[in-house]
Parts: sequence; C-alpha cells; structure tokens
Amino acid sequence: MNKLRFVTLARIMLYIAYGSVCIYVVSLISTRAPSTAPAPPLATRKLDANHLITRDDLQTDATAELVGRYLRKDVPQSKPITPDIVSPSPLPPRLTNTVAAIVAIPYATLMQRRIAEGMSVLIVRSVQPTAISGKVIKVDCNEQSCSVVVSLPKMPGQIIDPDMFASADIMPAPAAAPKR
Repeated sequence: MNKLRFVTLARIMLYIAYGSVCIYVVSLISTRAPSTAPAPPLATRKLDANHLITRDDLQTDATAELVGRYLRKDVPQSKPITPDIVSPSPLPPRLTNTVAAIVAIPYATLMQRRIAEGMSVLIVRSVQPTAISGKVIKVDCNEQSCSVVVSLPKMPGQIIDPDMFASADIMPAPAAAPKR
C-alpha cells in the first residue's frame, strides 16, 4: 500500500513539475518584448499636404517606400510619416465654387488639341452654331477618354440646361488679337 501511495505521489509531483515548467515558459514568452517593427520615419520639418516627399524630409535611412510619394495631410516637425498618410499621386486641387460644364472627349483629341488646365477654350455644340467660352479648371483622363471641367462665364438671365451639353465638343479658344 505504501508503494502504491509513493508511485501515485511521484506521478502527481511529475505532473506538477511539468505544469510549472510550462507556466514558466509561457510567462517568459508573454513577457518578452514583441518583435518591434522599425519606427516610422519622422518629418525633419513641417510638411504640408500634397508635399512630394524627398530623402531630406525624413529622419531615417528606411525611406524607399515613402520617397516620391505625396502627403495626404499636414505633418508637423518630428511627427511620424506612415504609409497610410501618403499617396502615389497628388491630391486633386480644391475647386472654387463656380458654374462649370464637364465635357467628355477622347484622350487622343485632348492630346492633339493640347488642352490643359488653365487654358481658355470654347465649348462647341453641334445643335447651336455659337460657342461658349470658358477656362479649363480640371482634366481627368484614363487611357481612352477625358473629362474636361470648364468654368463657365456669367450669363445673365440665361438658365443652363445640362442637356444642351450632351453632344458638346471642346476646342482651344482662338488667340486674342494684339492690341494696337
């Protein structure tokens, strides 16, 4: 009987020792500092939204994924610049409140006519022989077509009907005649 108690007690002590070792190992793993990712680069100076990031803007050697990208928001000096606040392309400019027309034209036509933001243009409608002058305030293209946003002049007493632009085309405005 004493031998049976001794064997049982020895087994219990073995399980307690095994459990203690397991608890010790788990506590070592859980208290060990997790593998830390490198700290995000810090801004060397105040950087405004839409700023194109250069190596000199960052306080780090790990700049490959951020250099050449644009900030989506302002970053104060010595604050981190993380991949979630950068963009591969600049933010679109804020447009002022205005009456505008969006004219869709093929990309090839835009390139051939050299239509660009800030350019004076004429919106030509096939229905009416007269053209409406305006200034290009935004151009958005893909490989095949472009949407050209044209700011329209004030037209007193005239109500603009969107259907009148359904078949519109866009042309560069003629150069102004030199003043004498």
